[in-house]
Amino acid sequence: ILGAALPSRTLVHVDFYRAAPDSGEYVVPLRVTPEQYRQLVAQVRRSLAPPDSLGRYTLRQPAGYSAHDFFFRARGRYHLLRTCNDWTTRSLRRAGLRAPLKSPLAAPVLHQARRSARP
Repeated sequence: ILGAALPSRTLVHVDFYRAAPDSGEYVVPLRVTPEQYRQLVAQVRRSLAPPDSLGRYTLRQPAGYSAHDFFFRARGRYHLLRTCNDWTTRSLRRAGLRAPLKSPLAAPVLHQARRSARP
């Protein structure tokens, strides 16, 4: 717990899906424009540590939680007041999508996403 509270190097966790996951308690579909999608992709790329001389991004370890996910080295620091949920919030807002102003926890991010998904 103390390690997560203090500033430390950060990673980007990438999970690969063959098809879109089903909506559920922790999955909310978002409708994005092509420009919003480009902005989200650009934000992910900016978050990754610079690629090597061959243009490859550096894996932190060869496997993640399963055979379909990985942890890449990233820029920035992670700590109690700068969490993955804050990163998600900033990324969504920069792309013009609804998101809370600040959210160290997932619930407010998911709440705003659900509000956006309503017709």
